Amino acid sequence: MRTGIANPDKPGQWIVPPWAADASFHELVTHFLRFYPWSNDNTGQLLAFYRGYLSALDSAAPPDENACPSYVRWRKDLRKSIDRCVVLYEEKILNGGKHER
Repeated sequence: MRTGIANPDKPGQWIVPPWAADASFHELVTHFLRFYPWSNDNTGQLLAFYRGYLSALDSAAPPDENACPSYVRWRKDLRKSIDRCVVLYEEKILNGGKHER
């Protein structure tokens, strides 16, 4: 499985460098926080970041059946938050770079 998020505007460069294909949910969150695009305002790159983040989270193994309910809820809530970012940046691109709500 290929990991990493390529920069759509700069071939050969990463927005997020590759991570281990068998990374745990926690390892993925840590990796994405390390490479979070803090000062990036490029909508296409941010959409690529959040799409890749969502895909990575979805590839992580499900929580253990004995996992703490708070941990399971945190995973669901984080995934929902990242999914919302994807939707917002998709809408922004469809609206010509403007976000309307």
